[in-house]
Amino acid sequence: MAYRRGGVRDHTLQLMDDLFDALGLATAPVVGHSLGGMFSLWYAAARPGRIASLVAIGDPAVALSRCNSPDALVAADRPEAR
Repeated sequence: MAYRRGGVRDHTLQLMDDLFDALGLATAPVVGHSLGGMFSLWYAAARPGRIASLVAIGDPAVALSRCNSPDALVAADRPEAR
């Protein structure tokens, strides 16, 4: 997948899908630090069930932008959930 400007979230989701698939993992626990924490939160919101448990350490505040309730994280990444 070629990177395109403005496509960081989509690129991240595809990258993590590819990683899980290459390792033959239907689900897995994930630990993410800093940018990896943000990517892991995005992935957990967009792919419910793939991340069995998540530890996000020092993730950037922008990882949860527009989120003011537990359901907002999912809604931010899944327009159909709004």
